[in-house]
Amino acid sequence: MKQNAKTLIPVFFLWLSSSIFYAHQYMLRVLPSTLRHELIQHYNIQLVDVAQISSFFFFSYLLSLLFSGYIIQKLGKPMTLLLAVILNQLGIFLFYASNSLEGVILSEIMFGVSGSFSLNIALSTIKELKLEKNKVLLNAITLSFGALGILIGGWPLESLVDLFDWKITILLFFTASNLLILFLCFQYFLLKKTPSLFFAKAKNIEATNQPTDKKFKYLSWELWGPTLYGCFQFLPSICFATVWLVPFAHLELGAHKMYAAFSPATVYLGITFGLITNGRILPKIKNKNKYLICSSIIACTASMIIIYFTNIPLIGFFALLFILGACMSTYLVTTSMVQTQTAPHFVSVALAINLFFLNVGGFVALVLIDLLLKLEYNFFAFGILKSYHFTFVLIPTSFIIAAIIAGFLPKNNNALSKMK
Repeated sequence: MKQNAKTLIPVFFLWLSSSIFYAHQYMLRVLPSTLRHELIQHYNIQLVDVAQISSFFFFSYLLSLLFSGYIIQKLGKPMTLLLAVILNQLGIFLFYASNSLEGVILSEIMFGVSGSFSLNIALSTIKELKLEKNKVLLNAITLSFGALGILIGGWPLESLVDLFDWKITILLFFTASNLLILFLCFQYFLLKKTPSLFFAKAKNIEATNQPTDKKFKYLSWELWGPTLYGCFQFLPSICFATVWLVPFAHLELGAHKMYAAFSPATVYLGITFGLITNGRILPKIKNKNKYLICSSIIACTASMIIIYFTNIPLIGFFALLFILGACMSTYLVTTSMVQTQTAPHFVSVALAINLFFLNVGGFVALVLIDLLLKLEYNFFAFGILKSYHFTFVLIPTSFIIAAIIAGFLPKNNNALSKMK
């Protein structure tokens, strides 16, 4: 069915509002790290406790991901997005009003639950567009919104917090973001005109030319192989770049420790560059397996130099972080693979499962890092680099596992070769 501007414009607003909400949840994901000094002083806690606050976001996000596909299928993408934004705003109010650590933890849980729907809605909306070309590029642009959220939620937001009262700044900043998302989402409602379409369920979505063996293909190694690759390739982004990179860089950079706040932004700038680049070149690469292996090996090498080589020049340190991010961006293949292999009315559920496995490795590693830093057999004081050197062996190991998985992917991988 050929799509005209009347059909495309409302869908574009739905995609844009959900993509911005994806950036919004990434800003909230790094909020405890950005506000680490304020949280430590206000609630009289330690740096490790700040990481534990982040873990409540991750756990709620991960658990909610499992049900997000079913909820989107039942309520429809626009209504799900509206409810998610409302829940998120309630969490913002609670974060502002709370004078106890328990209130902050509850708000983090609300952020995680509400944020779990954003990427699924955006990617399944792309599936509705039925694009013959540039689908991988549009996926890459969508995923780049997450990196944009990290960039804004890092140094720029930290600078605003330093200038004004931190609680009022967070309230106004994220309320303005939610209002923008709601405004764009309501454009979809206004342009659609037909109220029944606002709550369109999966059964109302066109599902022509649905292959009978979709379920079989989704359960095959042809699809789960790239999913596992994405899990281990993306793992360091969650447990290292998002949570622990700033305190690590603060110690590593020594005299230049004031630049530590820029380190996560550099990684995600590299991820953004890599996503857009891969969105253009991945469909054209014939031997994608070797490309994935090379990305993992380069990322492993860069992470080992960052973690284990001391006295790295400032420019070299940030160049390695950029390279690390660019190499991690090959996790793009997993979301594009699910879109290619899944029928339209199953895509929300399929994406929910895929995104769960894409994130679960990083969340488990985050807990493991937290435990290792606390264990007595670490033998090192928390505030020195050797403790990080011991614990962060998980990072290069993750890339090695990803390279091994890429090596066992089918050489003629249909799920990859069909990406356009």
